[in-house]
Amino acid sequence: MTQPFIFVGTHKLKEGKWEEYRKVLQELVEVVESNEPRLIAFNVYFDEENYEVTGVQVHPDSDSMQFHLKVVSEHIQTAYGDYIDRTQGMQILGPLSEELLENMVQYSPPGTPVKVAQIHEVGFTRSNAAR
Repeated sequence: MTQPFIFVGTHKLKEGKWEEYRKVLQELVEVVESNEPRLIAFNVYFDEENYEVTGVQVHPDSDSMQFHLKVVSEHIQTAYGDYIDRTQGMQILGPLSEELLENMVQYSPPGTPVKVAQIHEVGFTRSNAAR
């Protein structure tokens, strides 16, 4: 069984861009949801006190992440130009190719801390867990 591929990215927003970026994120979520049926989870969390936004993605595999980068490439360029001051860090969990890692890192400014853990030791994924 293929293990999930998980991405967590935390970004510091530019001053005064908070409310505007909230609207942009809503549009992004709609694009991702309608164009990426394999994506298991796509969630964004705000830390208003520190002006940070953290995105958490759970993909069924790294191919799904590669496809995701194609779907959101325009958003990423706009976000870095207009809304994101700096990337605090990225966590990449799960096996990935060197090509995918390079693609992911190219979207972040030089010097962005990147933590990669490729070995999935134990665990499980429920897609229809009881609530």
